[in-house]
Amino acid sequence: MTPRVQNDKIVHHMLLFQSDTATSYDGTPKPCGAFGQLNWKMMYGWAPGGGALTLPPEAGFPQTPGAPTHYIVQVHYNNVNHLTGQTD
Repeated sequence: MTPRVQNDKIVHHMLLFQSDTATSYDGTPKPCGAFGQLNWKMMYGWAPGGGALTLPPEAGFPQTPGAPTHYIVQVHYNNVNHLTGQTD
């Protein structure tokens, strides 16, 4: 798994969490909650300069049989140079 970052001037890091409960967001940017919510388990983190996550073919992310599993991806931006018109 390799993140596709189009603008590394503003992408600070990305986090992948796993949760047994659904979380709904409306897409509005929110302040950084670096470690997510208490019921989220961090599965993977990436920051500029970091490598790809490579799992062996027989491996994967654990799931509880019969229980719902939800994944949350957080992308954190940090525009320290106050660049205008930046997108990713």
